[in-house]
This record gives sequence, C-alpha cells and structure tokens, in this order.
Amino acid sequence: MRKTRSVFLCIRKAACVMAACVMFLCCAAVPAAAENTGLALEGYIRGAFTIENLFSAAESALEDGMEAKQVVQEMIALADSEDVLEFLNRAMDNCAAAESEESKKILAMLEADEEHRHFETSFDNTYERSRDLKFCIHDVPEASDALKAAFDTKNAHQSFEPIVWTEKDFSTVFGKTLAQFKPANPRPAYACIVIKNDTQGEPTKAWNQSDPDEFMEVLGEIIENLREDLDDNMPALTGNPQLASSFWIIQIKYPFYASYGYPGEEAFVKGYNCSVTVTVQDAVSHQKIGEISATEKLEDTISSWDNWIAKADPPYLANKGNYESQLMGKVRTAIQKERAAQQASRPLTVMNAEKVVNALLLQLTDKLNDAWQKAIYESGAKDIDIDGNTLTFALRSYDAKQKELGKYSAAEDKDEWLLAMLKNASAYDLEISVELENGNIPQKSVNKNKTAVQQAAPKARQFFSGQDFLAALKDYLFPVMERAKSAEDLMNPAESFAQFYSGLGNLLDYAPVSVGAAVFQLQKNLALNVKDGPHAMELSCSSISLAELLDSSARAVLDTQAYLPAEERGTGDVAGLVAEEFAAEAYKQIQKSGSKNGIVLDIDGLIVDGRPRGYEEYFESFRWGDTIESLENTLDRLPDMAALPMPKAGLMRGNNRGTTVNFKLSKDSSPTYIIMRDDYDQIVMACFALAGKTTTVHVPQGQYRIAWCSGPYWYGDEILFGDLGAYSKSETVEIKGTNYSHTFTLESSEDGDVNIYDASPADFQ
Repeated sequence: MRKTRSVFLCIRKAACVMAACVMFLCCAAVPAAAENTGLALEGYIRGAFTIENLFSAAESALEDGMEAKQVVQEMIALADSEDVLEFLNRAMDNCAAAESEESKKILAMLEADEEHRHFETSFDNTYERSRDLKFCIHDVPEASDALKAAFDTKNAHQSFEPIVWTEKDFSTVFGKTLAQFKPANPRPAYACIVIKNDTQGEPTKAWNQSDPDEFMEVLGEIIENLREDLDDNMPALTGNPQLASSFWIIQIKYPFYASYGYPGEEAFVKGYNCSVTVTVQDAVSHQKIGEISATEKLEDTISSWDNWIAKADPPYLANKGNYESQLMGKVRTAIQKERAAQQASRPLTVMNAEKVVNALLLQLTDKLNDAWQKAIYESGAKDIDIDGNTLTFALRSYDAKQKELGKYSAAEDKDEWLLAMLKNASAYDLEISVELENGNIPQKSVNKNKTAVQQAAPKARQFFSGQDFLAALKDYLFPVMERAKSAEDLMNPAESFAQFYSGLGNLLDYAPVSVGAAVFQLQKNLALNVKDGPHAMELSCSSISLAELLDSSARAVLDTQAYLPAEERGTGDVAGLVAEEFAAEAYKQIQKSGSKNGIVLDIDGLIVDGRPRGYEEYFESFRWGDTIESLENTLDRLPDMAALPMPKAGLMRGNNRGTTVNFKLSKDSSPTYIIMRDDYDQIVMACFALAGKTTTVHVPQGQYRIAWCSGPYWYGDEILFGDLGAYSKSETVEIKGTNYSHTFTLESSEDGDVNIYDASPADFQ
C-alpha cells in the first residue's frame, strides 16, 4: 500500500590515575642507534635503542663524569637520529616537572573525577612513524637528582596521558578561562582535548552524569577517527594544556527528535538525534584552525533503547562534504607547519641535515602564491651533504630540457620524446651550495636558495604551458584519426586507433572500437591550464555528456524496435544496433561546441601510473555493459505486437456530463491512461493525459475509484502499456455536485493521506 498527497486524490572503562612520573617506552625492539655518530653517549647504550635504555646510558655517563649539558645534547641527537625525539622531550619534561605544584593540581582534578577523565591506553600519544615504531605509557623509576637537574628548565611541564578537560577545568586549575589561557610551553603538534561545558553523555544528561564507559567510548571514537584520518600528520595527545599547540574542542548534544506512540501508553518512546561539533583552535592565539558540525538523525541509527529513550549513533564526520575543506585539510596544514618550524630551528648536524633542510624548504612555501615555486620546495631535497661549513643539496627543477629534446613535431619517435621529457622533469638537477655559520643556515644562504628557485620555476612553467607538451598529451591521451566525414567513418576507425584503444582495457567498459572512435572524436578544443603547478594542471576539452549520448542511443534503438512486430526486430545484436546509433548521433554532435570538461593532471601521475589522475574518472559515467544489458532485458519485455501511436489527450469513453474533474501530469511524467469506476464497478469515464498538461472531463456526482497507467509505448485498451507500464488504483473518492470541481495531480508521495494501491492491466478491463 502506498500513500499520495491529498491533491493527488484531492568512552569505556576509566584508566587508573597515572603515577607522578611517566614516559614513553618502545614496546618492541627497534634498530640500535646509527653507527659512527661520533657521540660518546652511544657507547653507554646496552641492547636495543629505547628511551629507557637511553636514560640508563645517560645515568652511567653522568656517573663517569660527563658534563650534564653534554649528556642532554647527546641524548637529543641520538633520539633525533632514531626519530623518537618527541618521546624524549616528553620524558625529560616528566622527570623535571613530576613534583611541581601544577602537576599536583592536575592530579587532584583527576582524583576528584576518576571515572570520567582518562582515554583508553590504546591511544598512542603520538603519531605512528614511517617505521611503525609503537610507544606505550609506562611508569618508570624516578630519575636521579643529577639527571633531573640536567633536564630542569623553567618551562618543564608534565605531559600526562590523554585526559578530558572541560572549559570549567581551566578556571579550577589555572585560575583562567579557556579563552584567557595561554600554554607556557606549547610543543609542535601537541593537542589537548577539551569538551564544552554543556556536552551531554546521553539525552537530557550532562557528560559527567551519564554512563562513563559509554561517554568515553563515543568521545574516544570521534577523536580516534579524526587522528587516523590525519595519518602521518597525527598530533600527539597531551593531558597538560601547558604543552598544547592546539585545543580540540568538542561538543556532543542529543537534541529531541520525535515521540513514538502516545503519552501514558506503554509504547511511548522519546527519540533523540546526535549532534557533534569539533573545533580546532590555536592554543596560543585562540584563532580557529578548522571546524565541522554534523547531526545524525535517529531514523535507522538507533544506538540504544533504554528506559523508553531512543538515541541516534554519533555522526561519522568523514562522510560530511565539508570534512576535508573545513577541518582536516586546515588541521593537517597547521601541523605540518608546526613540525617544520621545530625541525628548521635545530642546529644542523650530519644526522639531522635531511630533516632540517626539508623543514626549512617547507617553511619557505608559507604565504608563497607561485604554485611552481611551491612544487620545487615541496618536492624536498636530495643528495644532502655537509663538508666543513659547506652544505650542498639538490632540488627538483621540473626542467624538461627542451633544447636537448627538440621540437615534439620533429621527433621521429614521439613516445620516446614524451618518456625522455618526463624523465628530465623528475630529475633533481637544481644544485644548491650554501655556507653555514656556527652550524646554522644564515639568512643570506636562504635568500640564495630562494633566488635559484625563483629562476627555475618560470622556465618549467613556460615549457608545460607550451604547445609541445600539449601536443604530446593530445597524442598520448586523446589520439584521433583524420576527422570523420560521415558516421560510417566512425564505424571504421583506423588501425592505429584500434591498437591504441585495445591498450585502454576497460576504460570505456569494453565498448566496440567504433564507439571508442566516436567518443574520442567528440573531444575537441583541448587546452591546458598550468597555473596551479605541475601536480594540478587542468587539461580541459569541450564535449557532450557521454552518459547522455549513450542513453539517448539506447532509447533510439528501443523506440525503433518497439514499433516493429516481434518477427521483424533485430534483437540478435543489440550492442551492434546501439553502436550504429551512437556513431550516427556522435557525428551530429561533432560540430557542436558541447560543454567544458576537465581532467586534473599530475606530472608524477604520468611518470608513475602512465595516466593522469582523473583520466579514468572522466569516462566513469560511460556504462556500456550496463546499458546494453538493460536494453536487452527491456526488449525481451516488449509485447509481440508493434506499438501503436499514442492517443490524443482527452476523453476516450463517457458522456462528458456532470462535475468538472481535472487530471494534471508533471512535466517528466509518461503518457497516462485514466479510468473511473462507479459503485457498480462500471467504467463511467476513460481519458488520456500527456506530460505537463491538464486533461478535463466531466462525471456525475458519486463515489468512484480511479485507476491509471502510464508507460513509453501504447498497445490499445487491452494490452495498454504492456509489461513496461506502471499501474495504480485508488481507494474510493467522492465527486461532489456540479457546483464543485476536482483536480487530481497524478504524482506519488509518501506524505499524503489518501491510500493508493498497485494495480494490473486486468483492473482496466
């Protein structure tokens, strides 16, 4: 049973409070420290390189008389070489600040609300590194007074494991609101989780009045999903706001949605949606970095039904259209900048040269508008070497070296020309040499590097925006034979095109080569826009919609076959019939301008994959196989007799006296046959209505049931629209006297209050 409009017929178990001094340890063995570092502390390390073993080595070195300053410097250098400096920083802070008054206040806050504060320990407090090093939180023995003194700085703050903060907490612990609070020692890419004071753990309950396991599970899932989507740019989570470079502020609400049943009855249930807002803001400036809000409606997402309350699951933010643009992209960029600034500020050594140089290059992209210069910097440096006070490295210039290649039009082997060009463009051939000062890169050397890039970028851009590269792309991606002079030419493409087409595999869903020839003939006015750099060049062309052309070709074949009797239909080769129609229709369209289509072209995509990003997607809507299969099934459903011409709109049966009745069809409706039966089951009226028109008839006052059917082909008042038709009938409706008129709009809707039912051709006899 259907309905129509009346006008139609009228987070989890809490963790224990952590000990005063915590640090990160490597859960699995990692490679020993790099050999031949020249650092004395390396000789004290026993077994695999871990933070714990590094601390033990430092204690031994201090006992043997090594100066505390040197011990700390060498610990930093060794941790940096093993890519675990972030863990060492945490451990050093924890040792130095474990007994501070601030740490005691935070611990007191945790003890006062032990049930709700801690994330599961499965939360790694830092991002996974490229070598998949895993780190966990462990209690460790107190460091010696000598080692603690070596670490001691006025900016030492205990990191704490990830915990939940509220806006109210800042006033309690620091005597300031969140808006007033500024971290004393923000570490790059450290995030602190804060929830709004009005955050709910379940409908009608504050976060700390709800089930602690369930609330932490919801909150934890939101945070974990966000961090995983950041991948290598995942921030470290800290429980101490003093170390945070950003605050992740979260609000979870359960707004009322609807009631089910009636108040006072056993089945009465209240339902609630789930609304989530995530705001990431800079911890120092309090400027918003990114924000997203989403609501999951109750509907079919009920996560719990308890005490006659139904609540929706939390929305999965990654499914929201603005997820990347409004939140993740901005957060990712901010984290990259923070880490680059940290790396670039370190004194240059042989061990960290690659990180420092590439971080400095990334910093140079900040506020840089030229996409080609950005691409050179973002490609990073190779062959980095330090010889005395001289630092040398190579950048990728994207120089195609056209003088060596010559003109594309003059190349004997055009494929070889393209391959050689791509190889040249991928080379790191921009050599940079700068003089260091006290182990640092001075500003004059930075300026020298910038000048070299400023000179290289226009040269690369000029080549890629020129005719040689465009001509090579045309031949490689959209080759065509001589322009077709007839549809027959499209049905018989040149052998060279056939060979090219066979190499595309299923790009056009295994359509015949003649269809491929027609598709490629339609691509006209190719142009290349390189303003967004070598990784986002836009190759555009004008073409009609391939999907629409395919659909119209299939419809044309169906129309032709439907008006033939079964014995005359050419259903043996449906694909061949569609291919002929497609070629004929395509030839008509070749001279038309069409609409602009664009393909995003990444030069590295050509080098690695052979085709630019978006090339396959451009043809994705061309579903040849599905179209042919659907057409074959439709042809099988046609009656044996040939279709008849559609009747004219208006009365077909009845005396046309009585009350005025109007039948309206929407513009996208199919032709429709309508009857009205009286209480004696007699057909008192039959009429025909057309799309976008109103058909007016007259019937006597009384009770009637209306039936209607529609479809693409008419076969008379016995077969009607055949198996391709749609058939419906109504419940009884009342037609009043001649002082009234009735208008019925033949459209389906689930929101109406009049019932309609499925019907069959027998209901019209």
